Amino acid sequence: MRTINFNLKIKNMVKNHLFIALAFVGLSALLSGCGGSGTGVSAKVDPKVLENKEEVQKIYDAVIKTMGAQVSKADEVRISVDNPADKGKSGDSYLYIIVDMQDPKNPKQLVRQMFHGELNRWMPTEQVTVEARNDKENFRLEDELFDMTKISADKLYELIQDAYNKDNSEPEKYTYRYVDVIAITINGFEVWLKGKLEANDQMISKYYRYDLDGNPIK
Repeated sequence: MRTINFNLKIKNMVKNHLFIALAFVGLSALLSGCGGSGTGVSAKVDPKVLENKEEVQKIYDAVIKTMGAQVSKADEVRISVDNPADKGKSGDSYLYIIVDMQDPKNPKQLVRQMFHGELNRWMPTEQVTVEARNDKENFRLEDELFDMTKISADKLYELIQDAYNKDNSEPEKYTYRYVDVIAITINGFEVWLKGKLEANDQMISKYYRYDLDGNPIK
C-alpha cells in the first residue's frame, strides 16, 4: 500500500522544479499562460485560502479540468500553501498544486502536472518515476490509483474543517495557524496544519488522516 511521505514530496518538488532557485494579486486573480487549464485558480493567496469554501471549489475544479481524461486514474493530488511568514520573512503567499496521474501513453508510468504559484502558471507535463514499495514483484500501478471524481469539493472542504476544528482547542497559543497541505492518495487524505506559537515563535505542524470515504484514521 502506498504511504504519503510529506517530506519526500517537498524534496522532489524542490529538486524537479527548482523551487528554491526560482524564489504549494487577490483571491479573484485568474491564471495566465496555462493554456486554459485551471482557469479561476489564484496564484497569490491568503495563507488561510484552504479554509475558504469557494476557493476550495475553484481549486477542485482546476484539478479536475487539468486531469482531463485521466481523472479516474489519479496517483496523488497535493495542494499546498507556501507562506514566507513560516521562515520569518514577509511577502506574498503562493498556491501550489501537484497532480500525479497515470500516463495515457504508458500505463506503467506516471505524469505530473504542477501549478507553480510563484510563476502563476501550470508547468509543462513531466514524467514521474514510479517507485514500487514493499512487494515489488506483484506491484501494479493500477492498484495505486483512485478516481478523483468520487471526491467532491464539498467533502474536501468538510474534511479540512474537521481537521481545523480538532486542532483548535487552544487558539490563543498561536500567533497564526492555517491549513498548509492537503494530500490525497489511494490510502485517503492527509490534512496538515501549521502554526507559530505565541510563547516562543516555534513552528508547530500537525496532520489528520482520513480514508477516501472521509472516516478518520487514527
